[in-house]
Amino acid sequence: MVATLLPLGLIASTRMSVSPQLDDLVACCGWPLLLEATPRLLAHELSNLDPACVLFWLEEQRDVVPTTRLMAWLRLRGARPYRVAAARCMECGVEAALRAAGAHTFLAVAHLSADDVLDALWPLWTESGDRVATAVRHSDLARPP
Repeated sequence: MVATLLPLGLIASTRMSVSPQLDDLVACCGWPLLLEATPRLLAHELSNLDPACVLFWLEEQRDVVPTTRLMAWLRLRGARPYRVAAARCMECGVEAALRAAGAHTFLAVAHLSADDVLDALWPLWTESGDRVATAVRHSDLARPP
């Protein structure tokens, strides 16, 4: 299910429902939201939207395995789009698993508001091309590899 259309990014979640924090993020950034994301659904949205960035949203530990599979599938398609993992309430080691699967940037968002997440992602709205990855890596909230 896609909520809105904005060509710069896409939020993907393997979850079936929207949490209040995810809902706030979608409302703040206006990026479309793909719930119950699978490779087939993600490929369809990528062909329609051609986003510069896909933000993978993880709420709980059980989201890690399906999200890493989806991210690894996307990595096999190439370096683009830029892959950001935003995770709440996660155990240690999640960042390493997500980076191994292909995340360019990892955001721990457990205690961040939607505005804080947007501040970390703001360069995605103002930069384009190869500079998108560089701008996100220099954010205070985004941790580089």
